[in-house]
Amino acid sequence: METILVLENNEQQRILCKQKLSNEGYNVITANDGKTAIKKVNDYWPDIVIMNVNISDVDIIDVIGNILIQHKNIPIILRTDNNFYGKNFHPWHANVITSRPSWFFELKEKIKTLLNENKEAACNFKIGEKLSGHESIRLNRKRKTEKLCT
Repeated sequence: METILVLENNEQQRILCKQKLSNEGYNVITANDGKTAIKKVNDYWPDIVIMNVNISDVDIIDVIGNILIQHKNIPIILRTDNNFYGKNFHPWHANVITSRPSWFFELKEKIKTLLNENKEAACNFKIGEKLSGHESIRLNRKRKTEKLCT
């Protein structure tokens, strides 16, 4: 079962997102601020991180940077009300979804696409390939537990 971390400072949105993603069959971990999200990424090694860009405790760029330092291949999806972020976060390899009536459908599709890309990467990973310690462990764990490469 894939694990998704949801960083959302709005409690109602956090609960709604967790409930919807859990109903889709994902293990969902939540955080209400950036510092907690960084800690939970290091503790749980989620397969995807979904963030609301409007968190208030730290700059969203700092959160993304801290996550990518240890987990360079973890997909990050940013949820925003502002199309401006799509251009600014492209260099960070973050995927942007704007909040609109169909945002959850778009989110589900983006999650499926990113998980499939990660499965392909795990299958193409060769033992001894230069990756960070966390990434190597994460890919090997996925290969063993999910029997990805058959």
